[in-house]
Amino acid sequence: KIIFVLGKPGCGKGTLSTNLANLIPLTTFSVGQLLRDEADRDPNAEESKIIIKAFKEGSIVQPQITVRLLENAMEKLKEAKLFLIDGFPRDLDQLEYVAQKIDQNRCYLIHLKCDDDLCYKRIFGRKSGRIDDNEETISKRIVHFNQETVKVIQMFKEKGRLIEVDSCHTVEETCQQACNAIHKLNLAKK
Repeated sequence: KIIFVLGKPGCGKGTLSTNLANLIPLTTFSVGQLLRDEADRDPNAEESKIIIKAFKEGSIVQPQITVRLLENAMEKLKEAKLFLIDGFPRDLDQLEYVAQKIDQNRCYLIHLKCDDDLCYKRIFGRKSGRIDDNEETISKRIVHFNQETVKVIQMFKEKGRLIEVDSCHTVEETCQQACNAIHKLNLAKK
């Protein structure tokens, strides 16, 4: 089974993924980190340039690149029973592309709900130094979330495969909400 984790930039996707991995037997992937790692591997490669440009502009990396990296990472760990993938799919094009590769009956989505002000506060409080952590890029990513990613969330809601979690609380409370929902749906063994 696969659980995607979506939310605005700074809502806590990476933090939730890391913490859930300590509580539930699952394998986590950050799509953003997979892309950053690929770009760092050979910055002069054509694909790396595409990834770096998208990050700097606050735009979405082509779904075929993202899905290929994700498939390769999952293939290396194919014995895993539950995958948690944060930051994907961010729009209907990515969802459609992934639907061609993955049985949608195996997929659920955690939507981390968080207000814009708290997202900005968290982003500018972290010390990652990521190239996409600047005000202009963050604003573009929030606009994209509000215009495009919400459509993905709506699709999962219509299919009864959406878990909504309020991430304005503490890390522990947010993680507990998500953990309880995952167990309630029998997606992971306690």
